[in-house]
Amino acid sequence: MVGLSLNVSIFDGFDKKSRLTRARIARDQHLIDIDNLEKAINLEVQNARINFNNALKSLQATRNNEMLAREIYDTSVIKYREGVGSSLELTQSERDLYTQQGAYISALYELLVAKIDVEKALGNL
Repeated sequence: MVGLSLNVSIFDGFDKKSRLTRARIARDQHLIDIDNLEKAINLEVQNARINFNNALKSLQATRNNEMLAREIYDTSVIKYREGVGSSLELTQSERDLYTQQGAYISALYELLVAKIDVEKALGNL
């Protein structure tokens, strides 16, 4: 006596279709995640470049203000030496010069920070 047993599932309860659908959904979700990541990276790079350009313009404006304050101070020194200007005018122009020099140093620092942010966004750091 020889026997043969065969176990074939005729109906799997849509298990195969369900697994296939879940795999497609997972793939689509990963593609969406990749797209969102690319957009986030591009946005970060763009924002870093905009901040760098703004910091550069700010540095240039601050440099111009510092040069103007130096000219005013030099003029005040000459006026004071010639006896035309007051010591108060000289002191105020000196204070304004120091204030503008401090602002220039701050703007330079902001430019360096913005440059580092650009390098980070580009992945160079």
